[in-house]
Amino acid sequence: MLLHKTTMYITRECLVVPIQAELPDDALLQIQIDILEKVNASSVRGVVIDFSGVNILDSFLGRMVSDTTKMTQLLGAETVVTGLNPGIVASFIDLGVDLNARIAFNLDQGINLLTPEEDFVPDIEEEGDEEENSCDSEDYNEEESLKDDYEESTTNYEPPTTNYEL
Repeated sequence: MLLHKTTMYITRECLVVPIQAELPDDALLQIQIDILEKVNASSVRGVVIDFSGVNILDSFLGRMVSDTTKMTQLLGAETVVTGLNPGIVASFIDLGVDLNARIAFNLDQGINLLTPEEDFVPDIEEEGDEEENSCDSEDYNEEESLKDDYEESTTNYEPPTTNYEL
């Protein structure tokens, strides 16, 4: 008996589940159980199931993904499916599978759908730093500064020359 293990990991409050090969049904059921246990045990906002390594979708995998998205939703986590190729998309449609999930082109977009990057900008400014980082209106004039930058960038401009041989 071959042991199939999918490495799941959490990043930016998302559980990422890469499916990198066609797996037997028992391995898929174990992945579903693992996903549900991790969602229940952690405070993830969502699950990203990445299909970038899958070339063939059978009815069992389609049903498993659909059921898993419904189950994670009941546990309070949204699911995003990523990495779909045209063949997988056609299979989902042919099988009549309702994903109940948002779709993203790739893993980064999927994670951003669940947890936009601006939500994770660390607040590094401490009290008193505002004065050090702010511009004093007497010392700084934004319009003049932009004008100076423009003049400086255009003063030394030399158009490119191109030699053509006929």
